[in-house]
Amino acid sequence: MPEASSREFRPDLEREFQYLLGQMPRVDRETFQGLVIENAEVSERVLEAENELFDAWVRGALPREWKPLFEERLLSTPEGVRKAHTAKALMRSPVAMPAPAPSRWSGWMRRVAAIFCFAAAAGGGVWGEPGGDREGRARGETEGAARAGTGAPRLQAVARGGAGGGGPEVRGGAGAGRNPGAR
Repeated sequence: MPEASSREFRPDLEREFQYLLGQMPRVDRETFQGLVIENAEVSERVLEAENELFDAWVRGALPREWKPLFEERLLSTPEGVRKAHTAKALMRSPVAMPAPAPSRWSGWMRRVAAIFCFAAAAGGGVWGEPGGDREGRARGETEGAARAGTGAPRLQAVARGGAGGGGPEVRGGAGAGRNPGAR
């Protein structure tokens, strides 16, 4: 594996790398250390640079000139050893693949399917019975009238195939039980 150069690392973290590896002049180091303590953003950047260094060390991609500095300054502490073990464990773990983004068509297709289901359910009352709409409605009206006890003599007679003016098939109503032709 070819050795990496310091130019391959993030140039925006150059100052943080110098601080961590002890390559910063003493005066600058003390000033920068004050910034790390006082400023959360600078502190975050130092942690980013430290993570980059540990990752590069685990991969064997740390520049040759940085390796002894890294081992002396960061691996010589118990916390540094713990971070190195964590970086190695992360390196060995399988890489998780992000879940594919949901297709915008899937939501659209669900809506279309829902519309078709709704239309089929709503249309079931009209198309649901063989024989068409007229017979189903007449049957429903006569059955409903019989259940309610409200005489609907004409509809009942039509539904049974009888004449519409009365007769023995007619039940209920004002002329119930009389034969109009017998007067």
